[in-house]
Formats: sequence, structure tokens, C-alpha cells
Amino acid sequence: MEFDRSLSFCERLRLVRTLAGFTQEQLAWRLGLTGRSYQNYESGRTHPSLSTVVEIADLFDVSTDWLLGRDDFLDKHEAPFGGFPLGPQDRPK
Repeated sequence: MEFDRSLSFCERLRLVRTLAGFTQEQLAWRLGLTGRSYQNYESGRTHPSLSTVVEIADLFDVSTDWLLGRDDFLDKHEAPFGGFPLGPQDRPK
């Protein structure tokens, strides 16, 4: 499935939640949040902590870079074998 690369964090969050079949309340409960706190993430009024972003990415099996809208970064820094580059010698030329 191809995604719109211009989607913001809150739009990507809503997208992965709905594709996974969660309601806002269900995901809030799963993350240990109030429904209002989670709604604020999707509306863009507030942002989750780093640990919550990681938890969301792990739950939906997406990268934190993708969730945060860093598609250009991902394109430029693709590492061999899908892992992290160890140094400049491992970056594509």
C-alpha cells in the first residue's frame, strides 16, 4: 500500500490506528492514556513522549521515522540488510 508522503504525525497516527482496527479509546487504554490525551495526539494539540512514540511504532510495526514523517531521511539513509549503518563506509554511494 502506498501512503501519502505529506501526511503529518497526527495523520499517520490516525491512519495506522484505523488500519489496525482500533478506536481512539482502545488505543488510549492500550497505551495507558486517557482518551482525551490520545485524542490530543491525533488532533495535533499535544505530542506524545518519545517512549510513547516508540511504543506506538512497535505496536503497529512501523518505524518511528515513518511515524514522525521522516520519509526523506529514510530514503537517504537506507542501510544494508535493513539494519543501521555502522559508519560512513556503510552508506550507499
